[in-house]
Amino acid sequence: LLPPNEAARLTQIKQGVIETGVGRRVELPLSPGGRTRWYEAVYAPSRDDQGDIVGVVSYTREITNRKLAEIALRRSQRDMARAQEVGQIGSWRFDVARNILTWSDETYRIFGIPLTTELTYEAFLSAVHPDDRAYVDIQWYAALRGEPYDIEHRVVVDGEVRWVREKAFLEVDELGHVLTAYCIAQ
Repeated sequence: LLPPNEAARLTQIKQGVIETGVGRRVELPLSPGGRTRWYEAVYAPSRDDQGDIVGVVSYTREITNRKLAEIALRRSQRDMARAQEVGQIGSWRFDVARNILTWSDETYRIFGIPLTTELTYEAFLSAVHPDDRAYVDIQWYAALRGEPYDIEHRVVVDGEVRWVREKAFLEVDELGHVLTAYCIAQ
């Protein structure tokens, strides 16, 4: 069932397992009858009683459903990113307890912050126009106490002042403590 190039690659992988003693995991697309199925092959060194490598033990299992789900997820993520770009609406999630913000690419663009920037509440606040920071901070802490968070404020991106609207839904535990905030930025 393996195309010649895949058979050669697997032979190299098995040889590498024998030489290094380190196992490997490989995903393989196979197309018997024209229909692609995905398999995962796992190779591990086989050792004798003295611990010397004497071969390779392997198993293969079908992972087609998982691969199709991964492909669908990546497609959905690309579609969401494109829709946010077209609509100029970003999304962000805030883990309140750990002070970690996770922004969509469009939110980074809206705020003019490089994609590699690690985000915290303080980093977000520093991106807000200096004259609006106190207002945003007050509104955020009011939201943490149960007030609605649907505000407009300014940011400065490359010397240009932009108005941003943010709206949040806060998820709370059974005691009313905020766990996560799900938000949009437009």
